[in-house]
Amino acid sequence: MKRLLIALTALITAFDTLAQNSFPPNGNVGIGTTNPTTGLQLGDWGNAITGKQILIPGLYNFEQFRLGQIANGNMVVELVYHTNLFASYKVSA
Repeated sequence: MKRLLIALTALITAFDTLAQNSFPPNGNVGIGTTNPTTGLQLGDWGNAITGKQILIPGLYNFEQFRLGQIANGNMVVELVYHTNLFASYKVSA
């Protein structure tokens, strides 16, 4: 009886759970949008994910590639390369 109750509970829970994944037929992927228009889209038009960025860290703390929108609404592309303990180079656009 205990096994039956556990099995029924698991079955009902499985059917009641709703997933939020969508798989558009065009193959595009979106975070924060249900209708992505490009290969990878963050946010939706008029509902952008402000202050969020894509960050690819390097081996050291100062090596990184950053792409996204900063809090004031400006876009940023930043590449920081750490050459040794005392020198690093930063390119921002």
